[in-house]
Formats: sequence, C-alpha cells, structure tokens
Amino acid sequence: MRKSLLVFLHVSSLFTLVLIGWAVALAVQKPSIGAYWGYPSGIVYAIDAGHPSSQVFRVGDRILRIEEISRADWYKLPGTTPGQNLSIQVERDGQTHELDVQIAQSNIKAILGRIPPFLVALGFWIAGSYVLAFSRARQQAILFFLLCQIAVVTLTSGAISAYGPEWTKIGLHCGLLWLGVAAVQLHLVFPKRIDLLKKRQIGSALVLVTALISSIYLIEKISGIALVPVSFMWAATITVFAIDIVVVIWMLAQSYRKSYNVIERNQVGIITLSSLIGILPVVTMILIPQLILGHPWVSFDLAFLALLAIPLGYGFAIYRYKLIGVKETINRGLAIVLVLLLLTGFYSLFFSISSRFISASITESPAWGLVTTVILAGSAVKLYGSLTRFVNQILYGGWYDFRTVVEQTRHSLTTTEHNQESIGASLAQVIGQSMRLETVSLILSDRIRFTYEHGLTLRTEILPDDQICNLADVEALFTNGPSDFQPWDSEYATAYPLAILKNGVHPTHLVPLKGKDGHMLGVLFLGEKRDGEPLSEADFEILKVVIHQAQVTLENVKLLEEAQKHLEKISRLHRQVLRGREEERKRLARDLHDLVIQSLAGLNYQMAEIRTHLNGAQTENLVKAQTEVRELIGVLRQICNDLRPPTLDVLDFFEAIQSKISEVEENADFKVRALIEGNENQEMGEDVKLCIYRLVQESLINVHKHAHADHVEVWVKVTSEQVSVMVTDNGKGFTVPDRLELLVPDRHYGLIGIKEMIEAVNGCLSISSSPGQGCILSAQVPI
Repeated sequence: MRKSLLVFLHVSSLFTLVLIGWAVALAVQKPSIGAYWGYPSGIVYAIDAGHPSSQVFRVGDRILRIEEISRADWYKLPGTTPGQNLSIQVERDGQTHELDVQIAQSNIKAILGRIPPFLVALGFWIAGSYVLAFSRARQQAILFFLLCQIAVVTLTSGAISAYGPEWTKIGLHCGLLWLGVAAVQLHLVFPKRIDLLKKRQIGSALVLVTALISSIYLIEKISGIALVPVSFMWAATITVFAIDIVVVIWMLAQSYRKSYNVIERNQVGIITLSSLIGILPVVTMILIPQLILGHPWVSFDLAFLALLAIPLGYGFAIYRYKLIGVKETINRGLAIVLVLLLLTGFYSLFFSISSRFISASITESPAWGLVTTVILAGSAVKLYGSLTRFVNQILYGGWYDFRTVVEQTRHSLTTTEHNQESIGASLAQVIGQSMRLETVSLILSDRIRFTYEHGLTLRTEILPDDQICNLADVEALFTNGPSDFQPWDSEYATAYPLAILKNGVHPTHLVPLKGKDGHMLGVLFLGEKRDGEPLSEADFEILKVVIHQAQVTLENVKLLEEAQKHLEKISRLHRQVLRGREEERKRLARDLHDLVIQSLAGLNYQMAEIRTHLNGAQTENLVKAQTEVRELIGVLRQICNDLRPPTLDVLDFFEAIQSKISEVEENADFKVRALIEGNENQEMGEDVKLCIYRLVQESLINVHKHAHADHVEVWVKVTSEQVSVMVTDNGKGFTVPDRLELLVPDRHYGLIGIKEMIEAVNGCLSISSSPGQGCILSAQVPI
C-alpha cells in the first residue's frame, strides 16, 4: 500500500474525529423549550422534567406553530437566546391552546440524551481505525474503514441536522446514499469474494445512481432552486439505500452458502448477529411507531445506542478472522439480549397499535396490563429456545450437549431400516450434524464407505478391491493405545488415503468400531468442528456413548442379517423339498396312470373277452371281478388327480380353481360361493399357482372334515404384486393356538401343511376363529 494513501486515510480519520467533537459541543450548547416532538408530525412524545416549562406541555400535544419560525427551524430556534419566552400554539384534546414557553439551557439529563448518536459514531470511528491499523487484509480493511468514515459523517450530521448548520443536512442525505454503496463494495470482497458475471456493471450502476441523486441534492442546496419535490428526493434516497441493503443481504447469503471453511461462515454469522442487534431496536422502537403514531416510542438517541453492535461485529469479524474462545455463557447472553430486544420491539409495536386504535380507558386498565404481561411472558419462553438455536447456529454452527446428541443418535438408529447400509449412513450423518463437525467418514467391513460433509449430500459408495481400507492395520493402532480416539498423523495419509477428502481435508481422529468379540466392524474418521476448536474431553465423552450405541446397533444388524440369510436358506431348501415332493407326486401320478391304471384297464378288457366264452356261475363271478377292477381304476384315478391336478396343465389358473371348488362341492354337504377376480393373464410361477390351488383344496377339505358348515365362501384376488385368498365358513369354529404346531398332538395336520406351503413361497397366513363363530382363513402370496 502506498504511503500517500495511508496518510490520506489517517488525515480523513482525524477530520471525522474533529467532526464528532464539534458536533458534541454543538449538542451540549443547544437550548431547549422543555419538550421533544416528532418530526414532521409535531407530536410531543417526551417532557424534559427539569426544564422551567416542563409543566406547560403534555405528552400527546401537537405543536402547530412556534411564533413565526418555520417548521424546519423549530429545533434550531434561530434568533433566540436562553431566558427568552416564546408563544407556541398546540392542539390538545381537539382544542387549540396558546402556551407561553421559556427557552432555557439544556440540563444534564437532556444533554446526555443527545450523546448516544455520537457514541455510535465514535464506535464506528474506533472500529474502522483499529482495523485499518492492524488488519492484514488490506483491501477489506480499507473498504471497511471508508464505510466507517461515511457512517461517522452520516450519524454525526443526522444527529445535529435539526439544529446545526445547513450543510449537516447535506451530510445526512448524501452520507446515507454513499453508506449503502460502501456497504455493497465491502461485501463484494468480504467475507468471501463474490464472483458475479456483471459485478463491475452492478457496482458502477449503483455508484452512478447515487452520484446523480447526490448531485441533484447538492445543486438544490447550493443554488436554492427546487429541481424535484422534497418528498420525492427523500423517497429516492431511502429506495436506493434499501436496494443497497438488499444487495448486501443477498451477498451475505451467497457468502454463507458458498463458504467452504469455518472462518468465512463465522464471519458471516457474527456480521448477521451484530446487524440484527443493531437494527432491531431502531426499526421496532423508532421507525414503526413513527409511521403509526407520528412519533417514536423511545428517544432516538437511546435507540441509536444499539447501532454500536454493527461496527463492533464487523471489526471483530475482519480483524480476528474467526471466533476464538466464545463460550456458552456468551452464547446464552446473546440469546437473552435478542429476546429482550424482540420483546421490547413487540411491546413497542403492540403499544403503538393499541394506543392508536383502542380507547385509553381500556389500554390503561389493570386487565389490559395483565394480558400484555401474560403474552410477553409466554413469548419469552418460546423465543428463548428458538433464538438460542439461532445464536448457536450463527456463532458455532450450532450448540449441543450430552443429552441432545445421545437422544438424536438413539432416535436415528432406531427409526432407520435395520441394514448395515442404512445404519452406516444414519450414523455418519447424525454424528456430523449433532456434533457440528465439518466432515465424518465411515468405512464398514463390507467395503461400504459413507462420507458426510457439512452443507453437502451424504455420499455412499462401494469401494473397489484395490482401495479397501485394511481394518486390521487400523485395529493395530489401538492395541496398546490408552484411548479409543487416535489423533490423525501425516503418516496415515499414505496408509489410509480414503480418509483424505477433496481439497486435502483430512480427519482429526480415527475411531474403531468393534463387535462384542473384538472383531472390527468398521472405522470412523472424524473431521474438524465447525467453530474451529479442537474436540474437548466433553466431546470425547459424548462420542464414547454414541459410538457404543452404534457398535451395538451394527452388531445386532450383522447378527440379524446372518439370521435372515439362514432363514432364506431354510426357506429355499423348504421350497426345494416342496418342489421335489410335487415333482415326485407328478411322477407317481404319471406312473400310476401309464402303468397301473392302463394295466388294470387291459385286464378288464381281457376279462370281458373271457366272459363271452363262459356260462352260469362262472360268468357271475367274472362280472363281479370286473366291477371291482373298474372301482379300483376309479380310486386310482382319484389318487392321481390328488397327486397332480390335471386341470392345472389343461385349464388356466382361474378355471382350475373354479373346477376344484365345483368338484369339492359335489362331494360335500355344504354350498360354496366363489369370487375370483383380478388379472386373468397375470404371469406367476408354477410354485405360486400350485400353492394357491392346494390352499383352496386343503381349506375346503378341512371344512368338510371338521367344520360341519353349510355355507362356505372362497375369495381369490390376483394383482400385479400378490395373490390374496380368503376362505370363510359358518361352522363350529375352534380356538386358534398361538402356534399352529400345537395342533400336532391332536393329529390336525391340515392347517400346519397349509402354513408350511404358504411360507415356502414367502407368503403369510392368518387364521381367525373361535368356538361357535366359524373360521376365516386368509393368505397373501407374493408373485
């Protein structure tokens, strides 16, 4: 930085300091008439209790005229001296009154009430000068210094513009315009450089508009010619300033969203927090009541003290770069400050609206005060929790404690699906979010890696064989170690390259996840905390409990997956047994039909041929033998039908079911009402078809044998996902045991066979019955 530029900046700093001192002297010497009123409404909102004319005014009076002094010079009182009396016309309770008021020197209380704007200006001056002198970020420091100097001119000129020289109005008006421009220029490079395609055009456009409005205002003041209406000029100034502030807010949001490190996010956070603390009182206690009531709820000077938070916040963020050592006490204190500010602002708004639209007899009653107190007390409880989380997020990326983290982990692990992939993803994410870590990486023994990075979507990937992290090597690090948390060492980068994230970000600790027998379930890589501070002993205690929960859950999931594999194996073997049994039945039915039945039929023909050559008693015996052979053939054919229903090979599925129902109904003493619906052309495996056929067959046989029913309903529905079957009878019913296997001692094998058959195709069976109430058997079989 060139020396001449430094000299110029420091000289301008001395000039603004002199300006503050001169303005304070002017404020101390300003005389008073004993009342404070809103501009331009003229409504008296406060009385100077120590003034000789304090008993003349009342709060709520509207000043109409002060002798022949123009309204713009009421605060200046030109041509008057202390001790002089003035005739002031006011409107009170709808009537006009003439008041005789004495001009007097301001007392110490009134003088102190004018000092806060200068204290705020001094705060901006100190913050700007301090950052310029000690910060290494020169471009940011210069822009911030210029912003502070413009703020000093604006605040100082505005504080005395009502009774100071005419040029102070120019300082207020133009200062407000250029303050917005300076804020935009600063936030283009702080806390993060904003890369916009049209950044230069946007900045130039704001500068040109600001210069144009400033030039018009200067020409008007110097020449005394009104080029545009005063109301339009102020509206244009406020509009441009508002646009500048919106642009600043947008750039802060962009900086926070695109920040990849703790420092930048902390800078945006502290700027946002300090701006809220500084602006909230001014908006809620000054601007809103001014618009509604015509005068502020509290003194301008008192509310402006809150603006000190803005230079302090910006200066801290620029000079310190990041928050260091900010403790929970400060966090809670800031939350309480925000609660008080919001409640005060709410009360200001509530009081302003109620005073304007509700009768004074109601608003001044004890009941109204009680209602207001209850509302404020209830709001304070709700606000404190929300604002504490907000402050935590701004300052630290969020606050956490033992109970919160453990509860979040427990809830996450118990509500997610019970498989290693879901548990691993949930664990990496909940540790990263609840512990406010930048990164968390988890590698499980089955080659699945989960990577959590703050602000990004959780990544899940299957590691190739040549990149598998050797868990045995990780386990060796903890064999003789005193702690379960191994600090990261640069030597690990070669051994465990998968722990290194993009941009060279590496973890701070390695943590093993072990099962009950000590075998490795995986390894956890913990990154830095978002607030930049190292993991504390309290953090390690929290992590020990969390990791223990994770280890137990992963172990249980592993056991569950092994049990499911065994069940699937058993189910597969069961299906193979059933399929083999059906194949054997089919072969046996074919052999009986092709060999035994055909042989018996041939024998019957031979016996008929022999009978033609016999007479008398021999013929009668032979006929009897033929009848027995034909009966035997019928029995064997029925056995073949039961072993392998021919209808499944000849008819479609729906017709085969209907055929079996009709066949059973012919030989039973009950009527069957059948309803078969759904997609007739739905493709399904032979196992499923045979299972449903057997289910209907065995259910109807059971009803015939045991239920003594006279009416049975069969409902079959086929969808693209499953086949549903329900068989209902009005028989005698029975008590359904907890497990159907308990029916074995009573030799009731039918329901057990149905259950095994349904489970073999991954279906489910339910039976509802009670003595005298019939029975409902329902099943769902996936296609």
